[in-house]
Amino acid sequence: MSLNLDLGEQDTFFWYTITDRCSVVVHGRSDATLNRHGIRMGSSDIYHVVEQFDEIVEALVVGVEQPDGEYWMPLFVVLNPGHELDDGLTGKIRAGRARAGQDLAGFDICAAIPSAVVADPAVAQHGIRAELHRYFGLPFYRAMFAQAGYEADIAAYDAAADVSAQRAAISHAFIDDLCAIGEPEDVAAGVARYRSAGAINPMITNITGTDLLPTLHAAVAASAPA
Repeated sequence: MSLNLDLGEQDTFFWYTITDRCSVVVHGRSDATLNRHGIRMGSSDIYHVVEQFDEIVEALVVGVEQPDGEYWMPLFVVLNPGHELDDGLTGKIRAGRARAGQDLAGFDICAAIPSAVVADPAVAQHGIRAELHRYFGLPFYRAMFAQAGYEADIAAYDAAADVSAQRAAISHAFIDDLCAIGEPEDVAAGVARYRSAGAINPMITNITGTDLLPTLHAAVAASAPA
């Protein structure tokens, strides 16, 4: 797929431009992040699936925010001569998408660990609840939390009357499993716990209202060779 970059006289429509020669220029980065119901993915994740098929020479996926708040991700493909976008090829694309990410060979598992070295764990717990409560409303995260055994937290969140109650519905057990909070040795133990679960490259993320620097020091100390 080639795009004519002669902008000349043109009419601009949001994310694309129709030039005076009737070519179309798509504005944006090819490595942009797409957001599907809170699930972020790179466009390359999709291209890796569809461009492995002999029938397809090139592909383009676009993330479109619609006026009603819905999110639409159309996939455009350019076919090699002699091929058609029939039910068979559509099925192959869907099957390839379902397999994507299932084979982790050659990939590092990078787990984000909300962490904080604090004298009073309640400070960090308040901060992480402020960050987490919105995720309980997203289908992908709800499914993940339920799979991990936190159906009771989801039910309590759904029954909450307001944002304050939604935050309070997140249990201490959930936070303890997700986070590394407390003294430096507690953060070090949290990093070790993620590593033992298969995280090759744990990543420390800051919790609202806490100081990241001592937390990073604790995490680095935990990762240093014995």
